[in-house]
This record gives sequence, structure tokens and C-alpha cells, in this order.
Amino acid sequence: MNNVSDLAVENTGFVKIAAAISALGGLLFGYDTGVISGAILFVKQDFLLSTIAQEFVVSAVLLGAIIGVIFGGVWSDRFGRRKIIILAALIFTFGGIGTALASSVAWLIEGRMIVGIAIGVASFATPLYISREGCFTAGRWDQRCPWFGRTPNILN
Repeated sequence: MNNVSDLAVENTGFVKIAAAISALGGLLFGYDTGVISGAILFVKQDFLLSTIAQEFVVSAVLLGAIIGVIFGGVWSDRFGRRKIIILAALIFTFGGIGTALASSVAWLIEGRMIVGIAIGVASFATPLYISREGCFTAGRWDQRCPWFGRTPNILN
């Protein structure tokens, strides 16, 4: 692998795999929204929810996502995108377990808010990670990211 094109092909494969895996973070929001749409009927029955309580259970994810997006940017800058995506996966797992084990409405809402935080963090960090990996790992950042040289001119 002495050839530059061999290195670019190897890095391109890595970029495709990294982009595919990290793009799964974008599916979290849609998946959770779809799941609660079908599950709310059973949740309503199990927890004897009123209409207002149902609204809180469903919208807790959205509130958590707002919080997650706010912190996702700061955390991505401070700790790096890859670490933050892994952290979002851990938070999502923790929140999922919390909602599965919920024995009260408050616990269910808290678990869904934690899931929302993970969704917000992943929604912020994943596109950034994909765009940066695609530009700088492939070995041809000047061709893949023509905006890179123009950014200082735009900012002035």
C-alpha cells in the first residue's frame, strides 16, 4: 500500500462504514416517535393515564431532545464528536432501560426525557461527525470539501 490511491480507497471504505453506523443516530428520533404512537394505547391502559398525562409522556422526548441539542454542541466541541456519539448511545440505553422498568408515570416521563436527551445529542453530533470524517479521513479534503478554503472568506 505505497500508492496514494490505495490509501484513499482504504480510507473511503472506512468513511462509508463510519457514516453508515453514525447515521443510525438519526434514526433514533423517528423510531422513538413511531414506537410511542403504537405503544401509547397500552401505556394509557397500564398506567391509567389521563389525556394530559399522555401528552406529558409523549412530549417528554421532545423536551429532552431540546436539552440534548443544547448540550450536544458544547460537549462535541469539548470532548469530540465520536465520544459524544458513544455517550449518546449509552444515555439512550440507560433511558430505554429506565422506561422499560418504569413503575410510575413520573418514572416513565423521566426515562423518556433521558431518551430525548440522547436523541438530541445524537441529532447534533452525528451530522458533524459524518461531514468531518468524510472530508478529512479520505485523504482528499481539498476535493471533497471545497468549502474548507472558502470559510475564512465567508466569515470576514
